[in-house]
Amino acid sequence: MKLLLATNNGHKIEEFQRILADFPIEIEFLTPRDLGISIDPEETGTTLYANAEIKAIEFFRASGVPTVADDTGLEVEALGNAPGVFSARYAGEHCSPRANRKKLLAEMDNSDDRRARFKTVICYFDGDRSYFVSGKCEGEIIREEHGTLGFGYDSIFRPENNEKTFAELLSEEKNAISHRGNAVRNFGHLLLAMQKPIMKIGFLASGTGSNVEAIIEAISNGRLYAKPMMIISNNSDAKVREKAEKYGIPFKHISSKMFASDDERDQAIADEFANCGVNMVCLAGYMKQVGEPILKRFGNNVLNIHPALLPKFGGAGMYGINVHKAVIEAGETESGVTIHLANSKYDSGKILAQKKVQVLPGDLPETLQKRVLCIEHTLYAETLQKIVLGDITL
Repeated sequence: MKLLLATNNGHKIEEFQRILADFPIEIEFLTPRDLGISIDPEETGTTLYANAEIKAIEFFRASGVPTVADDTGLEVEALGNAPGVFSARYAGEHCSPRANRKKLLAEMDNSDDRRARFKTVICYFDGDRSYFVSGKCEGEIIREEHGTLGFGYDSIFRPENNEKTFAELLSEEKNAISHRGNAVRNFGHLLLAMQKPIMKIGFLASGTGSNVEAIIEAISNGRLYAKPMMIISNNSDAKVREKAEKYGIPFKHISSKMFASDDERDQAIADEFANCGVNMVCLAGYMKQVGEPILKRFGNNVLNIHPALLPKFGGAGMYGINVHKAVIEAGETESGVTIHLANSKYDSGKILAQKKVQVLPGDLPETLQKRVLCIEHTLYAETLQKIVLGDITL
């Protein structure tokens, strides 16, 4: 395949070529210079994703060749993930890297929370739609500059589990852990995944379907390489039906009242999913225990999301607002979200991913629920994409 790298930066080009050479994919790399292209797209996006996409689409239009472009930013926890998309011009337009570092250190002078990460987003535009992968490197902002290698914020960023800053690491040491290197490797895994049968998702939901919609949106905007196939609900009045209509996805109402046993119900669900090609089942606020017919048909490809840090606050009766009420009554200082394999017992399957949320003083179940739900809407799709890329094995 031909692939245009939307850069003439020799280091970036070498990094793409070196990392993707480890994947069993034949790629002919092209650069703007090779094709006589000298455009410089204006990066007007407000996110790394938007800027990467702007560049990928503009270079594709100029070349007609499937294009890869990237954008990178530094996210600092204490600054609400700033400077982020504005990293290169944090101290103002046409400012120097030194001015950016000086401003960042000044703003963090009284902060004990030094957590930060570099993040790179890669957009692959094939002429039809955009696909995204990302890579990050966790670390911290130190209080004074160390090292003379690297560029940008490297001299004040110390990667996790390392005693040196990026500016003190040799290029090969940095490349092994860098955000861009991780993103390029994920891009390689995406190219491999695109040569295999796509993940086809069947959803089970009982309520509003906000997690269903979040996953569908992730698919639509290219952050999850998958296809939504069907939504089944045990509740004929569930608002998730509206999501199905909105996105043009087949909807089925299948409830226990229609069958003599739960096994017959679950056999009907398994048959419906199988008939439309589903190979991944996602429970999203489904208020029934999945039974043997579904588990036997789809094996480990049945996932559930739970609004707490399992194994705490799981099991029968632990759903919705009940979970958050129990967390607060127990005096917990943190809660969160868990993605796990579904099995024959409530909330007891293998944990695939978790993300924490702080329980704040004065939190009510409703306020905690709102913050947890925001994490649910990103973690489910991120976990599915990691399965697609091979980062998580079921």
